[in-house]
Amino acid sequence: MDFEKIRSYYDKSRLYSLKTLRRLHLGKPSAFLLGRLLSRKSDMTLSQAQEIMYTAHPKLSGSNVFIERDKSWNKREEHYNLTVVIPTYNCADYLVKCLRSLLSQETEYTWEAIVVNDGSTDDTSQRLNKFRKYPNIKIITQENKGLSGARNTALRYCSSDYTLLLDSDDLLAKNAIQNLLSYAYANNLNIVEGNYLNLRDGKTYRDSEFHKNEVVDTPLYVLTGYPWMKAFKTELFRTIQFPEGYLYEDTIVSFLMFPLAGRSGTIEDVVYYYRRHGASLTFSSKGRARNIETFYIAEMMYDCMKLENIDPAPLYRLFLSHVLLSGGRMASCDEKLREAVFIGFCDLHNKYYSDAQCSSKEQMKIRECLLNKDFGRFDMYSRLW
Repeated sequence: MDFEKIRSYYDKSRLYSLKTLRRLHLGKPSAFLLGRLLSRKSDMTLSQAQEIMYTAHPKLSGSNVFIERDKSWNKREEHYNLTVVIPTYNCADYLVKCLRSLLSQETEYTWEAIVVNDGSTDDTSQRLNKFRKYPNIKIITQENKGLSGARNTALRYCSSDYTLLLDSDDLLAKNAIQNLLSYAYANNLNIVEGNYLNLRDGKTYRDSEFHKNEVVDTPLYVLTGYPWMKAFKTELFRTIQFPEGYLYEDTIVSFLMFPLAGRSGTIEDVVYYYRRHGASLTFSSKGRARNIETFYIAEMMYDCMKLENIDPAPLYRLFLSHVLLSGGRMASCDEKLREAVFIGFCDLHNKYYSDAQCSSKEQMKIRECLLNKDFGRFDMYSRLW
């Protein structure tokens, strides 16, 4: 009898059942009811977990977050209010609409767009040629370096007060630049964020609470961790870049940029349309061993926080959210791999948060799983929530 095959069928059927409960909006009630039933404490050691992870997908070496830019950086003679960074890879079908949404902006502020064609193999180059006539759209072509590499290339050429990250399959809302920068300048903000709508099949819908106009000194629990729909003070990137070669490189926004930014704000206007489609990273990365990088990137963030003397204590809620999100990212991977990543997070939790407190019932459940190495319960929670 092939027990491994039976176990695989069981795991897949359990995943399907939990997904069904989630779609029926019965996730959290079911989680509390099934918690004890599916509880299973792991006896995997950290060294065993590391061996499993490194065998499936080893860490990258030489990927840096902190850099030292030249003194002349961001001081070109031609200086703008805003730089729009647009990385693109095989996104020709959406790129033209993206750039048109930028060109249609009505604003008193000056802006430049730096489009990085990151080794596209479709007709992206031909589509981009039509936009070379616009003096404030600069096009750079390079070998494929991934999303982080493309963003970092553009950031090297910024010369502006603020920088906005725009993905080439998304759109800027009407007056996005005007609304973001007006509020940023008026309130001397280091980061300002607007609202977004999801865009799918030509229809828009919202899946989150909308911001109001607000200025805060600690952006951590007010702003979202998405890198888009924000205008960042360009100087924030003087010593920070995106870690190249990793998935989930956007994690630096919440874990590093928010603690370092200070004074930030939100506006009530919709500034961004986020396109959901099957070719996006969110959908295409499911089930791959590379999803282990959701743990590697967390390890990297805590190493970076040490270097910058960032107190990890205020980030506890964010850490628990990241752990839960990581469980969802790993949901379609092999069970031993999921367990290994969980044990890695248990170790991080013991290092930084063994005595920490949390207020919400959901976060307390995740904390208990990490403290008790209860992989069975955590695995179920991460699929249902």
